[in-house]
Amino acid sequence: MLGIVPVDGPVSIHSMLRNGQPASQALKAVIQSDSVVAFSQTFAFCAIATSYLGVILGLFDFLADGFNIKKTGHGKIILCSFIFIPPFIMAILFPKIFLSALSYAGSFGCVILFVILPALMLWSNRYRHKLKSAFTTFGGKPSLIFMVLLGLAVIVLQFLLTFKVIPTS
Repeated sequence: MLGIVPVDGPVSIHSMLRNGQPASQALKAVIQSDSVVAFSQTFAFCAIATSYLGVILGLFDFLADGFNIKKTGHGKIILCSFIFIPPFIMAILFPKIFLSALSYAGSFGCVILFVILPALMLWSNRYRHKLKSAFTTFGGKPSLIFMVLLGLAVIVLQFLLTFKVIPTS
């Protein structure tokens, strides 16, 4: 849907970003329909709510197991306090921290999760634990070393760009 919204101009994705408005406002102006904004806001709310619910349920059990807290009356209150109070305080003190965390998760987290960890896991299984598999990849140890170094280079570059050590344009 956002493919029909221009990138630059008075009603564009860039202008919405500069004005702090959602991209759905630009889509509304192009299509001239209020239902698009209502649908996108409903979709965004459902996406956030279901994600939050999954994190809450997982964190509830994680904390109960980690701190050996029984999931009964008093224990539930303690667990809910651990789950809800720290994020509430952070949201009040630092309202834009979520967007910063998303940018770090996107840049650093994805490289670690999809480049560095698979190479290290393959290295561990193949060369440390001596596990054999019918699946092989080209390059052997040099290829795995290259992948880890490439991932680290991307992280360093992103760090330099994020903290404006090197200019972006």
